[in-house]
Amino acid sequence: MEIKQLVARLVLIAATQFSLACAVTAVEAVNSFRDCEDCPEMIEVPIGSFEMGSSSTALDKAQIPEPFATYQTPRHTVRLTRAFAMGKYPVTRAEFERFVIATDHPLSGDCWSWNQAAERYEQQEPLTWRDPGFTQSDSDPAVCVSWGDAKAYVAWLSKHTKLSYRLPSESEREYATRAGTDSAWPWGSAGDRICAHANVSDLSRLSVHTKTERSRQTVFDCEDGFVYTAPVGSFVPNRLGLYDTLGNVWEWVEDCFRETYADAPTDGTALQSTDCALRTLRGGSWFTLTFLNRPGARYGAAGSDRSGHIGFRIARTLD
Repeated sequence: MEIKQLVARLVLIAATQFSLACAVTAVEAVNSFRDCEDCPEMIEVPIGSFEMGSSSTALDKAQIPEPFATYQTPRHTVRLTRAFAMGKYPVTRAEFERFVIATDHPLSGDCWSWNQAAERYEQQEPLTWRDPGFTQSDSDPAVCVSWGDAKAYVAWLSKHTKLSYRLPSESEREYATRAGTDSAWPWGSAGDRICAHANVSDLSRLSVHTKTERSRQTVFDCEDGFVYTAPVGSFVPNRLGLYDTLGNVWEWVEDCFRETYADAPTDGTALQSTDCALRTLRGGSWFTLTFLNRPGARYGAAGSDRSGHIGFRIARTLD
């Protein structure tokens, strides 16, 4: 590594650590808990109301292309009616492994991930959550996990703890991501600060994925220090004390995916349907286009899909 790059990296690390320390101080009053020794840590989310989606003005200003702009409309008020807690982090490999060992859950099927030899993202048969095509630690988020796998995990955790674990609804997920803010990002309007807050497609990824086109839509003009997934908690938490609500991995939520909010619930519950071809993803990832790493951004995928940039986060209904 050249001296110039090394110095830039050290400055970034120092700035991130300082921001993280300040942010942790700001959320010390958050109510966090675990329901068992090995259970994921949970954060109690204060219920309230918010404006879900994005206004046409905000979409135009951010130059969000179609159909992704339409996915975030019409903007509407959601009033959450049930108390809930959400995972402090995405479910990690270690947490997911405990479930797999306890249940012998079958994980057949291919996984879409980065093919380093071909330098492209493609479906690859040998890949699983144990080997998604790149190196991970036990603290990295579990990937190559389908919506059905995530549902099986929360069913097991509910049975194990005798409590009501589930996937969050789409509106709960956006509400928790925004954390009481209404700006372009939870930390404000400056997109160039995203590398201190999230693991996204950036110059760090481009340094390895050299054939990826460099443009405003493909990479952020900053370095977060990670090419693939990052260990959970590597970046600054939001005001609720939640980490990785943007970037790192897309997260499955409970809802069926619809291309607009025309029939969306307004009470914080999930959109359900007997004809649910696609499930909803939230948060963006280390690989996604830049305009998908925003609080209002959403996407749909088949519930059977597994990918090296898709994981999940859990929620629990509180009495």
